[in-house]
This record gives sequence, C-alpha cells and structure tokens, in this order.
Amino acid sequence: MSGCPKAIYKYMSAYGFERTIQGRSLKLSRPRDFNDPFDIRVDRLTNLDTKELLVAVGKEIRRIVTSPFTPANLRDGPFKDKLIFMNFWYKNLDGMAKKQFFRNLTEDRIEKIYDLGLLEKDTEEFIEIMMQRLENSGIFCSSTETKDLLMWSHYADSHKGFLLEITPSLEEDSALLASKPVSYSEFRPTIYSTPEEFISLSLMIPREEAVQIVMNRLVYTKGLSWAYEKEYRLWIPDYVPKESAFSTISIRENEISKIIIGCRCDLENNIETLRMAKEQHSKVRIFKSHVSTYDYDLTYEEIDI
Repeated sequence: MSGCPKAIYKYMSAYGFERTIQGRSLKLSRPRDFNDPFDIRVDRLTNLDTKELLVAVGKEIRRIVTSPFTPANLRDGPFKDKLIFMNFWYKNLDGMAKKQFFRNLTEDRIEKIYDLGLLEKDTEEFIEIMMQRLENSGIFCSSTETKDLLMWSHYADSHKGFLLEITPSLEEDSALLASKPVSYSEFRPTIYSTPEEFISLSLMIPREEAVQIVMNRLVYTKGLSWAYEKEYRLWIPDYVPKESAFSTISIRENEISKIIIGCRCDLENNIETLRMAKEQHSKVRIFKSHVSTYDYDLTYEEIDI
C-alpha cells in the first residue's frame, strides 16, 4: 500500500469542529463504533470450499514433507514435530521406498496428517487475539475527496458542518503520515485466502506476525459500496484506554491548511471557533461552500474571518 498523500480531508459536524479546535486534537474511534456493521469483522476461516481447501492444503503439506526445508522456519507446536519426523523419514528412504511413502501421503486423507480439531481451536484463539487487539485500537478516518455530496450529508451534519484539509507535518513526524488507503472488495476478508496462505499463517510465521497480517487486511478493507469515500485510515493498536470511548492525537501547528464551511452552516455561531483555528494555524485558508446554480455540485469561495 502507498503512504499518506500530501493532504487528507475530514468531514465533521460543527460540534466535532469545535471539539477539534478547542482540544487541538483529532478523535480516534474504536472499530465497534463504526457505522458499517461489516467493518473490521471476520466471520469465516476462508471463502474456499472446505473440501477444496483440505485437498489443496494436503498437496502443500506433501510438498513440504518431500522437499528440503529448515525446521526453524516452522512455528513451534505439535504439527512442527510431525512434519520434521515425516521429512526425516522421507530423506532417509531409498528410491522405491520414497515412491511408496509419497503414494501413502497422496492417498491419506488430510485428517490423518493435520489435526482438524487443533485447527478449529487454533482458529478460535487466532480470532480472539485479533478481537482483543482491535477492541482497544484507535482509528482515524479521512478521505481524499473534497466535494463529495454524500459525505457532506452523512459526516458534516447535512452540510451544516465543516471540511478540514489536513497536511501532515513531515518536519514534526506527524502520526497522520502513517495513514494508509482502504481497499474496496466485493467479498469480506477472511483469515486465509489461499491454501498457501493457510500454511504460511498457521504453520510457518510467528503467531504475532500472522495476527498482524490478518488485522491489516481487516482494518484496510471495506465493501465496494463505500468506494466513493476514497478513505485513508490511521490505525494505532492498543491506543484507546479501556475506560474511554475514544482517544485523540495532537494536531501540529499549521497541519490544518484549509477549512471549508458547509453551505448550511451557521457562520455566526461558529465564528469564535474559526478565529481560534486561525490563531492556531496561521497559514490556514478559509472557504465558504455554496450550492452550484447549474449542476449538482458545490463551489468554494475563499473568505476572510
């Protein structure tokens, strides 16, 4: 995934704008509070047919057993010992015996080689670890869209709120620079997308690394219906205190480069907050949104506060 763009945009209500400016901070929400019930949720081991998965995994295990491999590349556990033992015997057999050994492997059902009960338990533990990590994660959502009518309606209180242009500071190593783009998919993320990935995540790489790979997939994937948002996300694991509903990160001076006032926003009621924003971000430019006369669009007029 590519990194954070030069500018990201945050739609928010007038109340959210006031809290942002007064607190000089941006809100990071827990995933459970998102408006999409499918967001950052996993319910399936894989989208593959179970029989298809087992056949493919069996072939991959046989390939590992009959090929040179380094035991250190396997995760510790009972299955590691079984693979090492099978590989040892295979290496020490003569030609005919090797053929028979491979034939037995090929004819054996995967259940004889891999403990499926252990797989189920391992998967449950895997999901539990992920959900615990995500429970206290903080996520800041932004966009690269500057004139989206739906986002003005949904996130900026029906055009009564604001749109902030934020330029993450390179000089001060802003946390926002870690924002990554969201991918949009027809299908929901699963733990294992291919038999090869099943082997890699369940047997090869350390559990912590495997959990991180799948959590990245969950955090940065949404359904196709959300693609219009062109979303970026800053994800900080284990960041929201257990007793808190959310957490925040500080906004550096001049990170807010533009403020666009919604076309239905009550300017008079928000003038003091706008002046405060200008004091905090001396280079900020302020615009007023207007409904276009000719088409379904908005025009932004720069104004002085």
